Amino acid sequence: MAAMRYALVAMANRWSQLHAEIEAHTQHLTKLTQAAAPELVQAFGIGTDTED
Repeated sequence: MAAMRYALVAMANRWSQLHAEIEAHTQHLTKLTQAAAPELVQAFGIGTDTED
């Protein structure tokens, strides 16, 4: 039981770290996109999280 708890805590901690890293990258990407192509940022349906 202790091993399972340890593994779950480790996975939760890693998820938190990855989530924070993704947020930081998203903010940076948003700034870069705004600087490089502000007209795209203003367009409906286009953003840093658009995959198409």
